[in-house]
Amino acid sequence: YKRVFTHSQAAFLAESFSVKGDRFDALTKRLAIDDQALAERRELLARLKGKVGRVYPNRGVEPSQGTYPEGVTSAGIRPEDIGTIDLSQFSVIHFPQGPRFQIDPEQFQHIVDYVKNGGGYVGCCQGAFFAEKLKLVDVKCYAMDVWGLYNIALSAESHFVKGGRDGTIRMHFGNGPIMVGGKDCEVLGTYALSFPTGKPVAILTGKCGKGNVVLFGTHPLGEKVSYQGTRAWFSGKLLGTERMFINALLYAAKLVDREGVALDSD
Repeated sequence: YKRVFTHSQAAFLAESFSVKGDRFDALTKRLAIDDQALAERRELLARLKGKVGRVYPNRGVEPSQGTYPEGVTSAGIRPEDIGTIDLSQFSVIHFPQGPRFQIDPEQFQHIVDYVKNGGGYVGCCQGAFFAEKLKLVDVKCYAMDVWGLYNIALSAESHFVKGGRDGTIRMHFGNGPIMVGGKDCEVLGTYALSFPTGKPVAILTGKCGKGNVVLFGTHPLGEKVSYQGTRAWFSGKLLGTERMFINALLYAAKLVDREGVALDSD
């Protein structure tokens, strides 16, 4: 085949030894399907080019282009520039993990208006806390002082953000929120723990006006953990969660619907 198989393709090949039929033909068809899916995804990702903004937590940072998995790039947005730049140039804005955002209350309405008018919001960890502060969706956040890998039980309902995954997965968590979703919030994943006030939500989606909102209490792109003085890096690629983050960007940007069907850009 003159190609490197993915893990799932190698598993498909291994399983084919126990199945009767034309293994060569079955694998050829599988590769054709996968190639078509990859081409469609690359086409979607190309539509994100120049349309993703990443907000820095701290003021005084020199803006630069950032790089996400799968070749997605982002433009840096300084907190002090919110209210002076046109946010509508972006299809989706990412509020990442990190320290609290140095954004003043008088700037909040610029972000809320952006989302209400159809802009996407993806918040991870501190970005989820900030979404509560902006009242983008009906969510209550509770801080949990834990740093490391955590079990996340995914919901049974299909949603593009989950990337076809189900059951219980591992995600990196770093002092982020336990979320309790309210009206019009869809829960995609919960922490595997008991919680007295409602479902201990790790991943949810909701709408704010015309805009899609996706919140992770976790770090879908991964982070470092400590063990006996040693720092180990658990990447989102290793954990299989970075694809969920890119899916969140695509969904929040309204390039796909909740089932993953491509939408026409307006």
